[in-house]
Amino acid sequence: MRNALILLVLLLLTAGVKAQLTKDEELERKRIVDSKIKKSVQWSHRFNNNKPSAEGYKTSETQYDKFGNPVEIINYRSNGDVSSKLIY
Repeated sequence: MRNALILLVLLLLTAGVKAQLTKDEELERKRIVDSKIKKSVQWSHRFNNNKPSAEGYKTSETQYDKFGNPVEIINYRSNGDVSSKLIY
């Protein structure tokens, strides 16, 4: 009986817990959907004398579905090799 009561309490406590997006994440997802963004690419540039150099390298590439959810993220090293690839 005691085990059943503990189990019931645990179930009730976890019932209200769910993954939610923060306000900023939800706004960003809405912006991606409204702008019909399918892919974003991030570049890194070194700075010389407070100015970015002309030569840069691709840091990451993210593909989104029609709901603004990332479906693939590819991270790159500075030499252009793939560092990691995440597929959702």
